[in-house]
Amino acid sequence: MKRVDLKKLGNFPDTVLTALEVEEKDYRLKDCDGLYFYVRKTGNKSWQFRYKNEIGGWTWKGLGQYPKVKSSQARKIVRTFLNEIADGVFFKNREEEAQTYSLRNLMESWLNTKRINWENKTFQKAQASIQKHIYCNFAERDFRYITAKEWFDFFQNLQRYNGITSQVEKLFYYVKDAYDWASISHGFKENPVENLKKRLDKFECNHFKFIEIRELPNLIQSIRSYSKETVSIALELMLILFPRPSELRLAKWEHFDLDHRVWMKPAELTKNRKTHKVPLSEQAVHLIKRLKQIQRESDYLFPGRGTRIQPLSDGAFNHALRSLGYGGKQDPHGFRHLASTALNEALSSKSQIIEAALAHIKKGTKGIYDKAEHFEERAELMQWWADYVYSLS
Repeated sequence: MKRVDLKKLGNFPDTVLTALEVEEKDYRLKDCDGLYFYVRKTGNKSWQFRYKNEIGGWTWKGLGQYPKVKSSQARKIVRTFLNEIADGVFFKNREEEAQTYSLRNLMESWLNTKRINWENKTFQKAQASIQKHIYCNFAERDFRYITAKEWFDFFQNLQRYNGITSQVEKLFYYVKDAYDWASISHGFKENPVENLKKRLDKFECNHFKFIEIRELPNLIQSIRSYSKETVSIALELMLILFPRPSELRLAKWEHFDLDHRVWMKPAELTKNRKTHKVPLSEQAVHLIKRLKQIQRESDYLFPGRGTRIQPLSDGAFNHALRSLGYGGKQDPHGFRHLASTALNEALSSKSQIIEAALAHIKKGTKGIYDKAEHFEERAELMQWWADYVYSLS
């Protein structure tokens, strides 16, 4: 239906609003006192409230996209606003609303739910990324009225023009999960980014590179040839124990019981903030004992350069692998992927044990009820993996 064909002005039924055609330019139709129906040349339709601001100038306030907000809902909102204006509380209520429903408020509230479960470094990186990329665009916007198209344009621009394709993956997750949190924190059930992922440019993640198993003998020889024996031992332990790099870097002697062949990772060092009991293979025990002989005295297995009270820097393992010619081929974290791939191929029937060895969190109902640690089975698996790796060297 064209605008010129309207037989009456105001109080438009939803059937008419749905049928309204777009024009070459944006236009508004007055529905009732203070309420306007806004039709953009792009095809988007929405509701707007026109009112005088605190200094007497006319201004607009968006009330939501159509048809998510039906005509009856929009009129009800406007009646509320007009009553608030008459009572002199409209602007105070809008200030409180702006703070309550700002995207910044939502993201900070969501981040607080993650603080306990994330490592401090992970939390700080996420917070910095959100502040840098999301807040500069949407910080003070009412998150309820940010459209799916706005989010799509935002993410696509980051992909195509800012060149941060890998970071977009994380930013998308942050926003999507924050809107899911909004259903709990604010009672807001809509998630405008729910179906956007499949519309964005596909990205092949190149993080955590790892070599093929057939290349493992050369890697082992290279690691053992590294000039600094303590770091060489660290890389070899990373290969046969496949911890997260930060867990090994921050490991302390008090966490190890070599007599019982156990590494007890404390909860504060693990990604899921749960204590993880790691069975040690014979080869791992031998390496740790050798490390004890040559390492200078410190609480840490791998103290930092020139210090006894600080751990090794987080770039030391990367630097060593680059020096050995494995830059862009094998990342420290990639040892986990290497082990996972090889173990799942060789021991496909033991996927549950492998996941437990990797300290992955079980999802869904199984994660709630299955609390088994599978320690004895993991001990067999860790010894099998060490034996297999050393059979190749």
